[in-house]
Amino acid sequence: MHRLFTSITKSFARIQPSTIDLFRSIVLIACTFMLVSGIFTVLDMPAAEISNDATKNRYLSMLVIKVSAAVENEQGVSPQVEYRLFVMMFITLLIMFALAFWYRTHSRIHRSQWLNQALLALQIAIAILVQPWTDPGLQYLIAAELAFILPYKTALLWMCGQIFLLDACNFAHLSTLQIGAAQCNVAGVHAPPFAAMTALQWLKEMVFQGMVFCIGYFVHAEILSRATLAGTHAEIQATEAILTDTVRLSEQNRISQSLHDVIGDNLAALNIQLNLANQESEAHVKPSVRTAQTLAQSLLSEIQQVVGIEREHDIVDLRQTLHNLCARIPALTINLSLSDQFAKTSPAVAHAFFRCVQEALSNVIRHSGADTIHIRGTGDGGMLYLSVTDNGTLSSEKTTINHGNGLQGMRTRLENLSGTLDSSIVRGGGFRLTICLPKNGRKSC
Repeated sequence: MHRLFTSITKSFARIQPSTIDLFRSIVLIACTFMLVSGIFTVLDMPAAEISNDATKNRYLSMLVIKVSAAVENEQGVSPQVEYRLFVMMFITLLIMFALAFWYRTHSRIHRSQWLNQALLALQIAIAILVQPWTDPGLQYLIAAELAFILPYKTALLWMCGQIFLLDACNFAHLSTLQIGAAQCNVAGVHAPPFAAMTALQWLKEMVFQGMVFCIGYFVHAEILSRATLAGTHAEIQATEAILTDTVRLSEQNRISQSLHDVIGDNLAALNIQLNLANQESEAHVKPSVRTAQTLAQSLLSEIQQVVGIEREHDIVDLRQTLHNLCARIPALTINLSLSDQFAKTSPAVAHAFFRCVQEALSNVIRHSGADTIHIRGTGDGGMLYLSVTDNGTLSSEKTTINHGNGLQGMRTRLENLSGTLDSSIVRGGGFRLTICLPKNGRKSC
């Protein structure tokens, strides 16, 4: 019943969308709404307005005029041609933004660092080009993306750069307006001073983008905390299970040793005395003495057999223990495959493997950004091999690995049992740990 419940819980967790997938879906839906809204705005705009916008430093309009002039190979292009090109470029840029966002936030696609930065710069450039026709603006989606994807300090630097570029473009636009002229039909109402409008625009971008960034950051931090808590809870439950097995085996060993040391020794002494009695008066031995000797020998043999069986049962089902550990971590997709040799391991070996897998899962949840882990265990003679591979975002060009306290502790634990630990970066940016440990803790890997 417990296994059935665990299987159902794990299956239900698998069909739930991950946090990053849910975030990607929300952003893509927002891009779709902005695209539709922008298309209606553009369709309501007169064709001649494109040239007028170009004179006011609207960069997409300026780009349309230059491209249309290059295509027609002349300066005088009809407004209808410019208008059609403007609509096509607007739709294309929004689609490019959505594709760049989708590709950049896809956790299972390996990307180099420069490609990540190039895609982010492309998104910011598109947000600047289409800003007047997208409401509230793609820059707010980028601010949330930065909080979800990048480390805090790096994301903050990118957001400040985005605000600076947007305000610089708005500054160029505001400088072309007739500041001071009447802005409505009410006599005497004029626009505020240029410096005030620029400051208000800068303040608006800083406040609203900062709010979106903070919301995204705190939501992401809360999600990471929940994932860490779920992993810790699973570790505690699995640790409790393996400690229960260890205590049970320890008590069995104590009872077996007591049987062997106390009862076994006394029965052996009794057999010796009965043998002496038989030898001293062979002709006058009573049948009861012979019966007592037979019963004593039989009882000693049975006790020795029981002690031997208990010692043979001094094993831990590591395969089931690791299965229980992985089943209770819904934040990760864990593919676990262990050979039959992992179902019968000594307590010391099982404890060493368990602690290493526990530390590896904890590192993945907290540091790697991976969402899929493959755990493979095989046996070869008296050796056990276990590999833990994730699909994190480490650079495959990186040649050195920083061994922190976690990896050093794992290596020390394994070396005490004549085992080894190897770490490497796999192709695609993932990280792999390979553990080699003898079943009896004596042979060398």
